[in-house]
Amino acid sequence: MIKLFIQLSVLLLLFVPTPKKTALPPIASDIGKDLTERLIPHQDSTEAERIAAAARAFSAAYMREDVEAMMDYYTEDAAIFPTQGDILDTPVAIAKYWTVPEGIDVLHHESISENLQIVGNTAYDYGYYQGRINRRGEESEFQGKYVIVWEKGGDGQWRMKVDIWNRR
Repeated sequence: MIKLFIQLSVLLLLFVPTPKKTALPPIASDIGKDLTERLIPHQDSTEAERIAAAARAFSAAYMREDVEAMMDYYTEDAAIFPTQGDILDTPVAIAKYWTVPEGIDVLHHESISENLQIVGNTAYDYGYYQGRINRRGEESEFQGKYVIVWEKGGDGQWRMKVDIWNRR
C-alpha cells in the first residue's frame, strides 16, 4: 500500500492542470487518434500508441462482456477505485466488479486521454470516458473522468496498475 501511495503521489505531482471541460467530445471510434499530440515532446509515440491500443482492447472486451480478456489489461497487483465504491485490489474482486449483470448490454465504451506522461516503464494517463448501455430495452449513456497508472510488463504489454474513475 505504501508503494501505491507513493505512485499516486508522484502521479499528482507530474500532472499539470488543464482547463476545465464543459462537455465531453462526441462518441467516436478513433480513440487515441491525437494522443501523440498530447505527449510531452520527448516522449515515444510508439509507446503511447501501445497504451492507446491497450485502452481500446480493454473497451472492446468490456463491450463483449469478456471479463477474462479485460483482466489481461490489469497487473496482478492492480487496484481499481470505482465511483462510490471500495478499493478493489485482488484479481477476483476486480473480475467480479467488471462482470456485467444479466439484462444489461454494454453497447459502447471508450476512454479519451487528455494527458499521457510516460516515465520509463510507468505511464500516467488521465482523461474522460463515456459509453452507452442497454438495460432491459432502455438505452442510457454514462460518462466521467479517469486516472490510470499504466505499467509496462516484461512482455512489453502495458497494463493498468491503478484505475480510478468517477461519473459526472
